Amino acid sequence: MIGGIILLILALICWFGMAKAPSDESATGFVKMFKAIFGVKGYVIMVKIIAVICLLASFSEFYKYFTK
Repeated sequence: MIGGIILLILALICWFGMAKAPSDESATGFVKMFKAIFGVKGYVIMVKIIAVICLLASFSEFYKYFTK
């Protein structure tokens, strides 16, 4: 249950926090390098993909918890 909640929070942070503010000033070294290679649009798409994966993993955790 705790793992599902953590993954759900992580998905919400990725979707609403990281993907909505892709500015270069708030980026760490890895993010700056990632944006230089793939661009800002590639960064936003990758963050949204990570958010969807976290959301599906949280649904899986909730399913395992509530069906036992």
